[in-house]
Amino acid sequence: MTAGVNLATELTLQSPAPATARRLRRLGVTDKATVAFNSTWKGGALTLTNNGRKNPFAAGFGNPPSVLAGRDHEEGMFVDLLADLRTGPPRTDVVLVGPRGTGKTVLLDRFASLTPSGARVVRLTGDDLHTPRAFAAAFIAKHDDGVVTDQFRFGFSQKSLGITIGRKWEALPNDERDVSPIKDALTAAFRDSMVGKRRSEKPLVVFVDEGQEVGDVVLKGLFNASQTLKTTDRKPSLVVIAGTPGLDDAMRRCRASFASLRAEKMRIGRLDRAASVRLLTGTAAGVGITLGSEVVDKALEHAQGYPYFLQAIGASIVAACWRRDVTHATERELEAASAAFLEKKEGVYGELFDELNTEGLLEGAVALSWKLKTDRRTFRSRELEDAMRDAGIPEKKVGKLFRRIRATGFVWRERGNAYSAGVPSIVDYVREQSPEIVAEQEQTMEARRGSGLGNGHGGRVDQ
Repeated sequence: MTAGVNLATELTLQSPAPATARRLRRLGVTDKATVAFNSTWKGGALTLTNNGRKNPFAAGFGNPPSVLAGRDHEEGMFVDLLADLRTGPPRTDVVLVGPRGTGKTVLLDRFASLTPSGARVVRLTGDDLHTPRAFAAAFIAKHDDGVVTDQFRFGFSQKSLGITIGRKWEALPNDERDVSPIKDALTAAFRDSMVGKRRSEKPLVVFVDEGQEVGDVVLKGLFNASQTLKTTDRKPSLVVIAGTPGLDDAMRRCRASFASLRAEKMRIGRLDRAASVRLLTGTAAGVGITLGSEVVDKALEHAQGYPYFLQAIGASIVAACWRRDVTHATERELEAASAAFLEKKEGVYGELFDELNTEGLLEGAVALSWKLKTDRRTFRSRELEDAMRDAGIPEKKVGKLFRRIRATGFVWRERGNAYSAGVPSIVDYVREQSPEIVAEQEQTMEARRGSGLGNGHGGRVDQ
């Protein structure tokens, strides 16, 4: 062990298992040579430090950063809703939608931390909410202190899910289309919060992450139950759901009566330059490291405002400074950090590419790339669909294929009808990995131009 350094453990990682390597990279350990670090378990998560110091950048999906930048507007809106919750039902629920790695889970965690301690907070994950009964079961498992009063019990009995009112047990319906278990679960939380005959009710805040995975029936039932609680029962309740762009399509499918009117949708995308600079410099400053202007500019060029990439490049720069025992990062430290950053970047690209390929969406994604690779920042949906037509995608497949690709986050609706690439530089990566498709589509577009159809590289341009 290195003399003079207070370390709990020293490990040598020559060829770690892939899953272990990915976990360590996300926690800031990137060297395959000897890596010295402290290890402790906190809440089931391994915390690693470099020479007794924890890297302040959290380059992992859902990991909380030490500086939350560029989300002041969203945070302010949530604080306003919490103010409403103190006196009665808030005016709306909240939906957070954005591509992977843009900080939705981090923002959800931030919202949860802002919620007053007197409120009942229930945290759920979309993977567990495919049916109304599954929602009810998950809600019971996560609810503070159980959902129990002298006259009302909501839980499991004789391997059945149901409610007890007085001495009468009623099993919940097993019909996957019956959404009553959702309303029953939410209502039970308020019955539990009553004190004797006084209607002293604790506010209920339900947070749902990975909302794109929630079953359509559950999503509709949850939205409509929340509306009923607010407007009819006058209960102080708030539902916050976060998900990838697939959540947009799920909300349209479920057609909940209030979804488009009563849910405040926050679109969580890339950060602007000012917020990106604040995230990088403010986080590094927390451990006494300053960044040269050339380092900041290069890091911003690498990350293009994508929060996950900002965290990844920041983590690599801090690690490089610590290895060199310096407190001011120059281009030398940035160069040393590049290999680790590029490895994480390739990992993000590879996962999305594999999804596109596995789901049969790769040809459509390459077709969209002809338009997305140009210098323009945003495009209308019709322009992107025209790019698919020009590349030879059959007309009958264009609309559905575009929606499915959009759900992956390959393209991202920033606002209104303005679309851009969901992950920076993913377009170039997809093209590099699909040379045969690129060549075939290029021939198709040349043929269309020769016959007077289309205008090449993505169809007509709307003025």
